[in-house]
Amino acid sequence: MTSSIRFVYSGWNAQEAQRDMRAGRVRSLGRGIYLTTDAARRDILANGLDVAAYRYPGSRLMGESARLVTQGQSPIVFADGHHVIFLESDSVDCRRERPLLEDGHTGVRIEAILRPKASQNPQVSRSNQRLVLNPMPGIGLYIDLPDPLQILLDAAHYPECAPSAEECLHLWEKLSPSKRKHLEQQEGFSESLLQWKRIMENPDAIPIALPPRNRVRVYLQDIPWGMMDQNDIGWTWEQPAQVPHCPLPEGHVQGLLQSLMPENPDQMLGLGIKEQQDERAFLKEPRRLMNFLFVPDPYTEKVTPIFNGIPQGGDLNTHTQRGIFQGSIADPFFDYSQSVTRINSSSRFPRISGMQPKMPAYLDKEGRLQFATEDIPFTLLVKPDPGSVLPKLRGMAMLEWASQQVTRYVGIRTPECALLIAPDGQQAALISERFDVPHFGEYDRVHLTCDGTALLGIPASRKYEANPRLLWQAIAQSIPDEDQQRQAALDYFDRLALAWAMCDGDAHAKNLSVLYTSQYDNEGRLGLWHGAMSPAYDTICTRALPGFEHDQQALRIEGHEENLSPKIWDQFGKSMHIPNGGQRAAHISALVADAYARMANDPWLTNQIDGDYQKEVALLLEKSAMFTYERNRYMGGDLREAMEWREKRNSERAKPMDPNTDQRLASASL
Repeated sequence: MTSSIRFVYSGWNAQEAQRDMRAGRVRSLGRGIYLTTDAARRDILANGLDVAAYRYPGSRLMGESARLVTQGQSPIVFADGHHVIFLESDSVDCRRERPLLEDGHTGVRIEAILRPKASQNPQVSRSNQRLVLNPMPGIGLYIDLPDPLQILLDAAHYPECAPSAEECLHLWEKLSPSKRKHLEQQEGFSESLLQWKRIMENPDAIPIALPPRNRVRVYLQDIPWGMMDQNDIGWTWEQPAQVPHCPLPEGHVQGLLQSLMPENPDQMLGLGIKEQQDERAFLKEPRRLMNFLFVPDPYTEKVTPIFNGIPQGGDLNTHTQRGIFQGSIADPFFDYSQSVTRINSSSRFPRISGMQPKMPAYLDKEGRLQFATEDIPFTLLVKPDPGSVLPKLRGMAMLEWASQQVTRYVGIRTPECALLIAPDGQQAALISERFDVPHFGEYDRVHLTCDGTALLGIPASRKYEANPRLLWQAIAQSIPDEDQQRQAALDYFDRLALAWAMCDGDAHAKNLSVLYTSQYDNEGRLGLWHGAMSPAYDTICTRALPGFEHDQQALRIEGHEENLSPKIWDQFGKSMHIPNGGQRAAHISALVADAYARMANDPWLTNQIDGDYQKEVALLLEKSAMFTYERNRYMGGDLREAMEWREKRNSERAKPMDPNTDQRLASASL
C-alpha cells in the first residue's frame, strides 16, 4: 500500500486522524478512511483493493475484479462511466450498491457492488487462496481469490460483473476437461458460454454494464412518500423534500420496510416469497402492507393508492354492545383456510406483519364487516380462533379479548376491540380496530407505526433478542420532545411490567411500537412527526395456553426472564429515570390479578358461547386468574393502593381512559 491513503485502526486512532485533518495533512473520505492532501487520482485508484479489504474484511472478489487481481492488476473496473469493484460479503451492507470511496477534490468515486456471501451453487468448491493485505502495521485483512472455475460461474450467474467475453473464453480454455464438464452441468452455464462465443463473432464487443435499476414508488396512505431504487443487488431510499422524513435513522428505513412483511408462512406464500427478508417481492407486483403501497415502475399508471380511514359511523364501538360485535358479516372470517385462499388470490390484498394469522377488514357505516381489498380500505384486523388449525389453542381469540379488557382495567390504552361470535356458538374471532388510521373528522392526520425491530434495525427473526434498554434508547431518540419522551418512558415501562404481571411471554420487540403522527397545516403541508407509545396490542396470558405453562418473559429485564422482583424493576425504572419502578410494577400486578379474577368468576363472557368451546374458554380464564394471582403474591401488590395509583395516573393523562371497561368488570364480584 502506498502512503496516500490511511486507515483508522489500532496503529492510528480517530483522535490522531482528527488532529492530522485539522493540521491539513489529510482529508476524510468517510468511515475511518483518510487521504493525504497531496494524493493524485492515480494514487486513489491504485488503493481500491486496500479500501475494499478495510471496509469489508473477509469478503470475496467476484468476476472481472477477481480476474484482474489474479493478473496483478487493480480490481477496479470502469463500466458505464463508473469505477466499480465487485465483491461478495456477509457484511450488513450487503445487497446494496454502496459508495466505497468518494473524493470531491479529485472527482474519484468508487462503488462497491455487493452480493450476499452465499454461493448460488454450493456444489462448486471455491479456492481457499487469500490475498492478505496490511493497510496498517499489525493488521491483516484478507479477500478471497476464487479460481477460474468460480470466476466463470459468477460470470454466468451475474453478467453485470463478468469479465469480457474474450477473457471468459480464455479462462474456459485453460480449464481441465473435468472442470469443463462440471461447469456444463450447472444450470444456465451452457447458454452463457454460447453467448460469449456469439459476442466474439461480433467485432464490436459488448461492454460491461452495471445492473439495471428498478424503481418502486412508495405511498404512505395516498401520499407519495418516497422512492426505492433496486439494481438487483440492494435498495437505496429517497424521500421528497415536501414530506416529513421518516423519524427513524436513515439506515433503519430498510428495517421498517422489512418489519411490514408477514411472518406467517401462509401469507408469505401469497406474496410469492420464501423468507420474511426476501424483498424481491416488491419488484413483482404492487403490494399493500399496512398503510404502505409499493408500486413498481411498470404499474405506476395502473394502480391508485387508497386512503385507509374510518368512515363516519364505521367505527367499531358504534356496532359493538358489551364487547360483542352486532353488525353483519359479508365474508368467511371463521374459515381460516378459505380466508387465506381468498387473500392470496391477489397480490393487492393488504398483508399484515406478524406471525399470528390476521385478516384485513373494513367496517362500513351500516355495520357490514368485509375483507379489505385493493379497492376497499383497511381499517380493522380480524384474528380467527387458531383452534381450527391448532386444536390445543381453541379459545385463544376470546382469551385475548379478555386480556385486552384486563389491560384497560390496569389503565393502559388498547385498540378498540370486539368479539365476533359464530352463529353456532362454537367459535369466535377477535376484531381489533387499527390505531394507525384516522377516524372521520381527523383525516388531516397521518400516522406511521414503527415496531421495536424497525427501531433497532434488526430482522423480525430476532424479535425475542432485543435488549429492553437499547430499545428504549432507540425509542427516545425518535421522540425528541421532552414531555412526549417522558410519557413514552412511563408507557414503555408499564407495557413491559404488564407482560410480567399478565404472564405474557409474547411481549417481544414487534409487539412494542411507537405511533408517530403528522398533521396538515392550513397550507396543505405536513408538519413534523410527534411520537408516543402505541396502544398495547396482542396482550394475552400465554401461560394459560396448553403447552405454554412455563412461558417466560419475552425480553430480558436487566438480564432476567424469570424471578423479576420489585428490586429488578427498580433498577430497570432508574435506567429510564422512573422512580419506584418496583412499586409501580407491583401495582400493575395487583390490578391484573384482580381483573382476571373478576373475568373468571363472571359467567357473562362464557354465556355468549356454547358446548365444549364454553368449557375450554372458562378453563383458560381460570388458569389466567390462577397464574396472575401467584404472580401478584410474588410481587406483593396491594389492590387498594393499586386502585388509588391507577386513579391518580389516569387523572394526569390528557385523554381519560374509557370507563366502560371499569363498569363491565365492576359488575362482577371477586
